[in-house]
Amino acid sequence: MRMIAQRAGVTSTTVSLALRDSPEISAATKRRVRRIADDLGYQPDTNVSKLMQYLRNRRKDPPFHSTIAAITTKPKEDANPYSIGLYQGAERRAKELGYRLTPFYIDEEFKGAERLQRTLINRGVEGILLLPMKRPQSFDTLLDWKNFAVVATTHSVLQPSFHRVAPSHFGNTLMLCEQLSGSGYRRLGLVIPESFDLVQGHEPAAAVMWWNGMHRGEPVKPLVHKSAKLEGLQPWFEQQRPDAIIAGGIAHARAIARQLKLSLPGPIGFAVLNTDQPAPSPIAGGNICPEQVGSAGMDLLHSTILRGEKGVPELSVELKIRGVWVPGDSISHHLEDLGSG
Repeated sequence: MRMIAQRAGVTSTTVSLALRDSPEISAATKRRVRRIADDLGYQPDTNVSKLMQYLRNRRKDPPFHSTIAAITTKPKEDANPYSIGLYQGAERRAKELGYRLTPFYIDEEFKGAERLQRTLINRGVEGILLLPMKRPQSFDTLLDWKNFAVVATTHSVLQPSFHRVAPSHFGNTLMLCEQLSGSGYRRLGLVIPESFDLVQGHEPAAAVMWWNGMHRGEPVKPLVHKSAKLEGLQPWFEQQRPDAIIAGGIAHARAIARQLKLSLPGPIGFAVLNTDQPAPSPIAGGNICPEQVGSAGMDLLHSTILRGEKGVPELSVELKIRGVWVPGDSISHHLEDLGSG
């Protein structure tokens, strides 16, 4: 690297930053440094890179880089445990990396979008973390995205196609299917709100249909309902005859049980896609680890900023975070039945 610096007429620090594609170095200098590095046959030493990363991580007080804007259309008072956990994970990781994470609550109609653009630029915002939104929608016209590095932490941002970190809804649903199957259930039925299905990229329905059709289950058509009234639930239950129901969350599972006049726990098993309850939970299900999603979102945004990448990427990266199984009483009744049989 010293040889490259001497030939390029710059410092070794400039060479290091240029080879790491730092936004602090001009594009012309990066091209000159890389051309000289190629001519000299330079190859980075991975052991040295690991050492430098270790030394950087040991700093107790990382230098302040800039402000990161966390944008959502959800009013602050409407935040659910998942959104709160995600933000806390992102905020904690941002502080470790030397950023200040600042929330911005915007109108669904994007009123004041021009003022938001000016505010972000005036505050020196380099990166934007898109949080879960009130409803799935396109954000093409919200901002002039070419000014910012952007990462979404939700499928409720339909467009543009930004880099994204999200729970592995397909993998997490398969985890529920595996746990239910291991407890003796064979007819697994998914009941999910249409908006929830869209936000989760249709992955839970795809996972349940794959499991029932290709694995050890029996075919049960998922019910994707359009309203909170659970329209079509009773006919679906009578026609499909599930012995276990996978619902969105605990409140959703209880609403389903009330409408079907089922006891919880009872002969029909219940598991939920998202529970924030500790084990044993009142209703078994998956903890989709919102704090880890938020932290990973900040890591991806940080690397995007360091690469100097702004705007909508040509090829977007999607990072999936696997959740963990939380046992609960809602499937124990079936296990007792199997034991007594």
